[in-house]
Amino acid sequence: MATRTHPHTVSADTRHTYVTHLVEFDYPERFVQEQVGHRYASTTALYTGVSDEYRNRLLRRALESRPELWEASS
Repeated sequence: MATRTHPHTVSADTRHTYVTHLVEFDYPERFVQEQVGHRYASTTALYTGVSDEYRNRLLRRALESRPELWEASS
């Protein structure tokens, strides 16, 4: 028996993918939150599953923004 869904219904997988892509393309957090209609950022965070490559990019960006932390002291 086939299940009928409303044509405008969006699956959870689609929402996860959409949120993840917005986050990985550096859209502002508030924009992402509003796009999926969440009141709280913590709810949006549940839908976010970023890639290892994205995590590495964020870490590299953070480290490069504070080079004084990695300079040898004399």
